[in-house]
Amino acid sequence: MLTDAALKNMKSKDKPYKVTDHGDVQIGVEHPLWQAMARLFPEVFNGVVRAELQDLSRLPRWALPAGML
Repeated sequence: MLTDAALKNMKSKDKPYKVTDHGDVQIGVEHPLWQAMARLFPEVFNGVVRAELQDLSRLPRWALPAGML
């Protein structure tokens, strides 16, 4: 859980994430976590890869749209 001090520290402009008006932390595409997840799960974060996998019927079952299960 993030403390108030940590949230205030995250409000700095040079950080790759932001704090919303409600105090939620949102990471951006520059954040190392986002970049790692995009590399591990391109079918989620890359629309072109997702479309290609879906066209080839190779999209993982967990990534299929609800109507296609």
